Amino acid sequence: MDLQIRSLTLYELALPYNSAFRPPIEKKRLPKVLWLKLETSDDKSSFGEICLNHRYTNETIESVRDFISTHQTEWLKNIHGLDDLI
Repeated sequence: MDLQIRSLTLYELALPYNSAFRPPIEKKRLPKVLWLKLETSDDKSSFGEICLNHRYTNETIESVRDFISTHQTEWLKNIHGLDDLI
């Protein structure tokens, strides 16, 4: 399958806990996740979730944004199908 990625867009979301399931450590802050939207030249879209885990990976919203910004041009140019990812 041949595809051309037209754009990547990153969205930051704060997800509220249902109070019955809210962990005590999270009472004062909402968990953050990032959604990555990929659009192709034939107007198809796909979304992927990026869950940050500061405790184990030291990832931050800023580090993920920097990583995507650093590699986005290369990805748009070189990824044309699943075979390019394997």
